[in-house]
Amino acid sequence: MAEQEHFPDLEKWPEAPPPMGHNKPPLETSVVAEFDEAIAVKGLFARVNEIVDAAGRAPDITDEDSAGAVGDLLAQAKAATKAVQAEREIINRPLLDAQRGLKGRADALLAPMDRATDELKPKLDAWAADHAEVVHGDMGARVGHRTGWEFEVTDYAKLPLNIRRHPTVLEAIDKVVRALVKSGERKIPGVKIWSSKKASVR
Repeated sequence: MAEQEHFPDLEKWPEAPPPMGHNKPPLETSVVAEFDEAIAVKGLFARVNEIVDAAGRAPDITDEDSAGAVGDLLAQAKAATKAVQAEREIINRPLLDAQRGLKGRADALLAPMDRATDELKPKLDAWAADHAEVVHGDMGARVGHRTGWEFEVTDYAKLPLNIRRHPTVLEAIDKVVRALVKSGERKIPGVKIWSSKKASVR
């Protein structure tokens, strides 16, 4: 007599074994756990906490000794940051390589199809522009037409202020100006450039 007859509440034995790795935790969980273990083993958890505590007790900077003490603390924080980021990079590098490899494989698969179908799209656009009726393909595709608008900026100086002062535009301008100033430019019309002294900790 079969087991199912003896034990009717017993689940049927699966016909195929589960795939390899089915009982592993999700990748996002295991990667973070691996990172936590790595920085704990190297004492970086404790080191970062020590620096946080020391920063809370930092003295007022009133003389060379206090300036040097704060400089030491900032240098230690910089070294701790570098060490933590290095551990993150060690774990993250294989993931980035895997992502690039996976994207490359997918792109390689789709590229011939994209090239072939991209040649058909302008032809269908031209047909739709001359025919108002909607047609249907045998597999359910619906071909109609819609009106789109194209543009070309002919004079940036004449653009309205709400475009020239848009946050995205201003951010792009700041990025360009910052790069010019960093490369040595000191006179740019419409830009105020000045020097400032900041602490350098090495």
